[in-house]
Amino acid sequence: MTADALKKGETARITGLADHPAAAKLAEMGCLPGATIEKVLTAPLGDPAAYQIAGSFVLGLRSVEAALVQVEIMAGPA
Repeated sequence: MTADALKKGETARITGLADHPAAAKLAEMGCLPGATIEKVLTAPLGDPAAYQIAGSFVLGLRSVEAALVQVEIMAGPA
């Protein structure tokens, strides 16, 4: 599953990044394996969306960028 498929309020753990040139930039911005990610807001037309990373900051990502972040839904609170 990828982060773009998360519903508002869902929390997941990042399991990896796709093999893509933009993945390095996502890693620099904190999207690292093991970090939590929660979809907190979605723009009125659905793109972009805001994701809280590791419980510390909010990052705005377009759907194509969020699709590079591989996640696993967490069973229970983060």
